[in-house]
Amino acid sequence: MKVSHASQVLSSTVSCNINTCVACGLLPPEAAFTAEFCEKLDKLFDSVNSSTLVNPIKPIKGAVTANSSHVQFWKEMICWLKDVKFCSVVKIWCVEGWILTLSAFIQLWQDLNCNYNVRYMLTRNINQDAIENLFSICRIKCGCNDNPTSNHFRYALKAATIHHIAYPHNNSNCENDNYHFLTTLLKDTERPKKQSIHNISATSCSNEIERYQRLCEPEHDQHNTFESNILAYISGYLCSKVLKHHNNCGNCNHLIRSNPNLDDPTLLYTYFKASDNFGPEFGNLTVPSSACTTMIKTFDHIFIETFNDKFAEHGLGIKIEERIRNGVSSFQRLLMICDVTLTNMIKLFVKMRICHAVKQFNQKLKSSKRKDRKYLKVSHL
Repeated sequence: MKVSHASQVLSSTVSCNINTCVACGLLPPEAAFTAEFCEKLDKLFDSVNSSTLVNPIKPIKGAVTANSSHVQFWKEMICWLKDVKFCSVVKIWCVEGWILTLSAFIQLWQDLNCNYNVRYMLTRNINQDAIENLFSICRIKCGCNDNPTSNHFRYALKAATIHHIAYPHNNSNCENDNYHFLTTLLKDTERPKKQSIHNISATSCSNEIERYQRLCEPEHDQHNTFESNILAYISGYLCSKVLKHHNNCGNCNHLIRSNPNLDDPTLLYTYFKASDNFGPEFGNLTVPSSACTTMIKTFDHIFIETFNDKFAEHGLGIKIEERIRNGVSSFQRLLMICDVTLTNMIKLFVKMRICHAVKQFNQKLKSSKRKDRKYLKVSHL
């Protein structure tokens, strides 16, 4: 079992999806209790996996300090875990393990803070992810050897240290522990940082672009409201990334809503995603206007038509960008955004959409998962 997969299922994103489906009428009201269960477990995992001093998105994932809410949250979770009842006859031992872990964290922090004047505690440094990542790296170096000896492990550890490749695999069970060797023999072989796709170079700003003549009103029926919620959240993400690098243009401010409210049913998912933030209803999330959401929906329709026809051709991204721009210029009503914002938004949307489409296409081509290699060796007995 992979803990990373379980933590993705029992996450705040799944909780937001369930709450949105309940609000849209796609799930019964009783499903809200499942959403609450997923939300609590997500906060529980985050509270014992803090790696930074401050986390503005999830405060519970920040460091444990004297003013943080970790100790109070852990006490509440201990009471909640003691009241949890399972329908299964088999005893669930992980509940007692969680209670023991949280009690130990409370006592450890009180001892460090009172007796040793420790100002903060990063809970990720206490778990065993670093050891598990180290053993997984050595296992990769040993190849297909299921039972390596001490000599094999020593050689694998030396090779990982010398070549500075002690990084966990992308599909490993644990997250990257951000640890480094005390002595690095080859400092020049550090991995280069990946360049963010959001740093798009801006061209000269021009106010002469085609505008939309007519914008379709968003659909509010039961079956399309959930998709409209997801589309509004993605549109807000695109606006936040694009306007972050081009926030001096006054013509593009109408892409986002200055005073959003929950009267629009397409903003439910954005509201649930920002429910943990302090301050306004939507926290620090960008809420797009209905015109912006309709524009992104048009982008998606043009992308699907172009990708299905020309997905095997060279220069697919450039061709899709050209077709989207031509499709935008064909609208009859004028949408007051500058050329720089529109160009950057199209580029970012196409990059995100191609990555998602290729991922879905590869999953369809993927063969069925093979059985465990160790099981195949002993299955004949």
